[in-house]
Amino acid sequence: MLFFLDETGHENFCDKQFPLFGLGGVGTNVGYYVDTLRPAWNHMKDEFFGGSERGFHAADLLNPTKDQIEALNAYFKAYQFLRVAAVATDKTVFCEDMVPIQITSLCLQQRLLDVLSKQFQFTRLYLIFEENQRIAAEGGPQLKMMEK
Repeated sequence: MLFFLDETGHENFCDKQFPLFGLGGVGTNVGYYVDTLRPAWNHMKDEFFGGSERGFHAADLLNPTKDQIEALNAYFKAYQFLRVAAVATDKTVFCEDMVPIQITSLCLQQRLLDVLSKQFQFTRLYLIFEENQRIAAEGGPQLKMMEK
């Protein structure tokens, strides 16, 4: 299984307008991703977003065109994938010896394993996180391949 994950918010709740931290993303079987999802995604990016080689992040879509919105809607309606997330807010109570990013990471890992072990046959789980230089500089979670 393959998951593409990203964070949202600030891991220490520094943004008072958005006082949460979350990890989440989408996942699928590797074969379905390679044969179906990736080619369709790249085709859509080529046609509507300036090329498949360009990075693409929702935060960059400040003024999407009607055609871009329709293309994204069509993609997400046409293809199947899993969504998963773990979120903490500034109201979440944490153990004294753990920081929010550790708890959120562990919750996400447990949620992935709970859902996947009940519904899917897999031998490996690959997690691909979007790079976050701030979290990496602060010694963010060390992640590795998990085997069932």
